[in-house]
Amino acid sequence: NRDHRNQDHYHGYRCRHRIVRIGRVRKLLVQSVPRLASHGSVLIEVGGLQEAIDKEFKQLKPIWLSTADGSNCICMFKAEHLKKIKLTSTDRKARTRKAS
Repeated sequence: NRDHRNQDHYHGYRCRHRIVRIGRVRKLLVQSVPRLASHGSVLIEVGGLQEAIDKEFKQLKPIWLSTADGSNCICMFKAEHLKKIKLTSTDRKARTRKAS
């Protein structure tokens, strides 16, 4: 029973950690939009988040680049697709604070 609780705790930690990392990716993408040329791209090393990135940012059409170790954990987003990113309320608050 103790092992089961430890596994549940570990799974919960991994889910929360994944959500935080997806939030960081979103923040980077949002911050990149005003800085990118219309033909630019953003590359992010996302570790084991391929499935989560594909699900969360499907409308941004992520492109996965091959890596020497075969993990293929480098994701590229093109500027033309980043215009579609939706701001969360947290992102809006941060932008409003910056503008003040």
